[in-house]
Amino acid sequence: LILHKVPSGTLTEIRDAVESAHQSSENAQQSAEDALEAAQNANANAQSINIRTFPNVEGMKQSNNLKAGGLIKTQGFYTAGDGGGADYVIVDDIGEDEVDEASIISLQNELYAKLLIKDYINIKWFGAKGDGETDDTEAIQKSFNLASKYGTKLIFPKAVYSVSKVTYNATVETGNPANIEFNFATLRANTANANVFEVNSANFE
Repeated sequence: LILHKVPSGTLTEIRDAVESAHQSSENAQQSAEDALEAAQNANANAQSINIRTFPNVEGMKQSNNLKAGGLIKTQGFYTAGDGGGADYVIVDDIGEDEVDEASIISLQNELYAKLLIKDYINIKWFGAKGDGETDDTEAIQKSFNLASKYGTKLIFPKAVYSVSKVTYNATVETGNPANIEFNFATLRANTANANVFEVNSANFE
């Protein structure tokens, strides 16, 4: 049996390596615990936000267990997947705004669903069908009014919209007061009006 003396420097390096490995293990354990805690907090926050999903606006209007401050996501305006799905916040006071049953919708228990406006407005959020037969005048006019109020881009999904006459009054002082994206949409006149689509703006993009 031959014994070799290990240099003291080597022993120090081994101890340091062992301690480093032990510390790394503790750090990994702590990271795992932190990740688990973050996931639990995220789940709790999602539940506290109280996001409700409905297939359409009518289903949202019929629900009687909604609470102010909650969020709602609809999958369509009339039916799920019709392009009119939108996000709303539930409020119990609409201030000076008016209920138009599109951007602000009456709910049960004196609550309202207020449309969450992004960087654009989709006319199908207001009930426009675009089937070429249904009169979409009222829905499109409501979307025009809101887009004009906030200077927000207005989007027409490609479809045929039957209208009598719609007017876009771009009078806002901020944002882009007249930015409409038609996507090859068609406005089909259902009356004998000379002007079906009128834009009042000094800045039309």
